[in-house]
Amino acid sequence: MKNDVNTRVNKILKNMVGQPFGVKSFVAISIIGFGLFIYSGCSKEDKLMQQDSTNQKNHIDNTERKQSATSGVFTLYLSPYGSDNNNGLSPSTALLTLYAAQIKLKQRKPVLDCDVEIRIRYVANKPYAGQHVVWNYTSATYSISFMPSDYHGGDVSTIAGRPVFAGNGYDQQYFFELAGSSGRKTNIRFYYIRVEGYVQGAIRFHGNMVNRNSWNGSNTIYGCYFYMLGNKNYNSSSVCYGAVDLVNSDSNFIRNNHFIHLENKSGNADLLHAVYVAHSSDYNRIEANNFYYVSGDPVRVRDYSNYNKVFANKFNRTGSGAFISDWYDTDECKSWENEFRNNTPLGCGYSGQKFSNYWRFVVSYPSGRNDCPGKASRLHTSGNAQIICP
Repeated sequence: MKNDVNTRVNKILKNMVGQPFGVKSFVAISIIGFGLFIYSGCSKEDKLMQQDSTNQKNHIDNTERKQSATSGVFTLYLSPYGSDNNNGLSPSTALLTLYAAQIKLKQRKPVLDCDVEIRIRYVANKPYAGQHVVWNYTSATYSISFMPSDYHGGDVSTIAGRPVFAGNGYDQQYFFELAGSSGRKTNIRFYYIRVEGYVQGAIRFHGNMVNRNSWNGSNTIYGCYFYMLGNKNYNSSSVCYGAVDLVNSDSNFIRNNHFIHLENKSGNADLLHAVYVAHSSDYNRIEANNFYYVSGDPVRVRDYSNYNKVFANKFNRTGSGAFISDWYDTDECKSWENEFRNNTPLGCGYSGQKFSNYWRFVVSYPSGRNDCPGKASRLHTSGNAQIICP
């Protein structure tokens, strides 16, 4: 593995790229021994705050903007009545699967030179059954968005319904896996879809878990509904570890989603997490989500996943030991500078138990690796509601 000092420099630099510093601001980096110092027209804390504010504003702007197909957007269409033999360029020639959509997109746009929208028709009681795709076509400049065909900004009341992708107990892979380890932004975005019945999980943003420089990031999951994931309700020995699984994936925005009845069987119930932030996944924002009946701790950070923010979420009947937890394996590192703030309400755990605290550090391997630079604090908390559990 590369030197951790160089690695953290690269991670900080890549999160600075494109940030709107003022004209008078300057950035200089100096490495002295094992120290990293950043000099600029504002403090490091101001930069991180500015970065978070800018990322959030950009995501919200993209959520609220008109998403209609214009000359600046390339659009493909999916329908439960579609066919992968179609060209996908209109609602009447819609495709059936995301697998075919990626093939058509590569054919039509061998080099991405604009944003892409994959518009998915909702039909009541007509799910997209058993689909699975490994998505490897991305751009650091342009976004690829998956959304209902009638979504043009606004909330869920503005669409006919969330298109449903139903696994029906499919237990081989995630519904959607982003294979991205190029060390650049990938700009994949999901708006208002529903994923249910997948044993292993729904969405995985998969960078390289060994080489910290081989990351992906700047993806969005907004307004989605994740339901009945895990092996509890299916005849399967596969295990769900994360409904949304981040592996070396940075600066993602996970907001306004519902994580409902995500459950493994009793022997591995505590292994399932709604959002699993692992292997150097940094600067992610998990905000305003609803967690209900999740058999393991709903938010888990692991292995040097730092500077993540868990804000303004709802937790009830969820968690085996806490609402957020930090774990690392024997050859991994502690995570640092994560935040858990303004979350309310905080209800009972998955089995109806009352937690003594809303966070925990799971110490299975107390030593871990000793070559990971420590930070000031493992976790910052403020503004959280009191835990109310009868």
